[in-house]
Amino acid sequence: MRYIDEQSILCDYSVRQYSSMACSEPLIESESSLSNVQFKANTDQTQTRFSLHSVHNNEYVMDSKYRGGSINSSLSVPTHTHLPNRLVHKNGTSGVLLKSSNSQRGKAYVFDVYTTLIDCKWWVFILLIIFTYIFSYLMFGIFWYGASFIPDHDDKNTTCVQGVDDPLSAFFLSIEVQSTIGFGHRYPRSDYSCIPDFLILFTQTIAGLFIDAFYLALIVTKISRPYRRKATILFSSKACVCRDRNDRWWFKFRVTDIRKVKLVEPHVKLFLFYLSDAAGKNGIHYDCNNLDVGYDEGIDRLQLILPSEVCHEINPSSPLFKISPIQLRQDNFEIVVVLEGIVEGTGSTTQVMTSYRGAEISFGYTFVNLLELNHNKICINLARFNVLAKSEDYSQEKSISDLKDDSTES
Repeated sequence: MRYIDEQSILCDYSVRQYSSMACSEPLIESESSLSNVQFKANTDQTQTRFSLHSVHNNEYVMDSKYRGGSINSSLSVPTHTHLPNRLVHKNGTSGVLLKSSNSQRGKAYVFDVYTTLIDCKWWVFILLIIFTYIFSYLMFGIFWYGASFIPDHDDKNTTCVQGVDDPLSAFFLSIEVQSTIGFGHRYPRSDYSCIPDFLILFTQTIAGLFIDAFYLALIVTKISRPYRRKATILFSSKACVCRDRNDRWWFKFRVTDIRKVKLVEPHVKLFLFYLSDAAGKNGIHYDCNNLDVGYDEGIDRLQLILPSEVCHEINPSSPLFKISPIQLRQDNFEIVVVLEGIVEGTGSTTQVMTSYRGAEISFGYTFVNLLELNHNKICINLARFNVLAKSEDYSQEKSISDLKDDSTES
């Protein structure tokens, strides 16, 4: 971590410098700068602060009851071999590799071909469209070329297909039929003796309609898919653990939406993963716990008008209660954040993910205020989005449980 005075904080950031997950290292303000960053109770009346716990009469209110009524016991585990790979990268992509046979994976993709085509890259999708139409033109071109050898019994000097003398002309006739651009000097005859012409014409017209409808639906779905919407959702690059004036400890991180049109009904979930070595070669065991952010009370719903602080209370029922900062850094803990919301323009649901490892969680620090008043307008200073300020000294060997016991004994 870097410690700098407030005078040396450079405000030369811009929105475009932040990726979808705000991956840069946050600045840490030193104790000397705390005079300008106040976190006492009397400033809460004037400082606008948004988080997942409600504020009433300058006191934080949050029920620590876990959803579902079940939670694994608080984790207190020995140190194991460090596993370097993340479950979820900071940019939201998965860090887990799928190991399977090519035939097994191919069958799964073929059975769900519609989703496979939606998820494929655009250049692959365009090439697939081109090859599909070329194959269709060639296949029906062969049929038209074969029909050109059928004599017309009503006119002994002609065949059922006029103007088709070679495979290339048959290919052009196939394109004219399927694209419905109209016939020129190449055309099928409509005599009763030329029944194959009717069958080929009808079959190719129906096949062309299905191909057009299938790919048009895929194109509309791919364009309207809110996959890139997550690029404007910013997460703080680090999280923090701090104590409020009521002696309650909180795990916090920041999130905001930089678009003017915000997500509809955004809500967030937190999961604590612990990975350890399992018996056997290259075996890995994992344990997953939910971190409560107010699901039962409905306060897991975010407001993204202003930057929000997502808060999880570290109480005796929390998996983080007995974990010290040293354990978080040495053991294989990872907190995965999942944010979901509805894109107003399309009505589609989008999902954004990020994660925090032990080294990315600062104990005894809290986030500084972002809001400023500029010409009677409320401004959000994104240059301070990742800035932390030290709130108190914290022993790296002690967990929240140890601190609670020490305060009880004293």
